[in-house]
Amino acid sequence: MTDEAGEVRELTDADTKDFRPAAEVLPATLRKKLGVRGPQKAPTKKQRSTRRAVNSGESCATIT
Repeated sequence: MTDEAGEVRELTDADTKDFRPAAEVLPATLRKKLGVRGPQKAPTKKQRSTRRAVNSGESCATIT
């Protein structure tokens, strides 16, 4: 993808027509490294929040 002077040029629409999906051209080992992450090994944390009453000093813990 260079011009007549040997400089790297911008891609054109004609260049992109020749592109193929990465799954077709990359080796399996590289696709595995670049692939989507698998499921979590440990469960996710449960969200906890604390709500405080506006007019009093009391608080109520809510676990969802």
